[in-house]
Amino acid sequence: MSRALIIRFSSLGDVVLASAVVEALNRNGWKIAFITKPQYAPIFREDDRISMLFEFYSSKNARRQIQQYSPDWIVDLQVDFRSIFLSATSDANVVRTNKRNIQRRLLRWFKWGERKEQSVVDNHLQSLRPLG
Repeated sequence: MSRALIIRFSSLGDVVLASAVVEALNRNGWKIAFITKPQYAPIFREDDRISMLFEFYSSKNARRQIQQYSPDWIVDLQVDFRSIFLSATSDANVVRTNKRNIQRRLLRWFKWGERKEQSVVDNHLQSLRPLG
């Protein structure tokens, strides 16, 4: 059974949206670990789809937890310095969601580009394609 670690530290709505990735991996037989900030951990604490739930207190602690879990894949839904650092220090393969940060900012600040109606959940699920 393949092992995946999902990283989504915050915020509440985004952590809840990550449940779509949990469901997709679970349906395909993956063993799933999830790492989030302590205040959001109760969302998944009783979730049978999650085999390991890690609470993010520090990068050092998280690195140790990731090494102990030894995932085959890391699914980075946070895509910030901390999550990129953590995934880079692991031997696991990594996929990241496309947050379209640059495109969104150019559109918002300068009205450059075109508005694409694509949900966060769709972006997350598209990032899973390399996992099959």
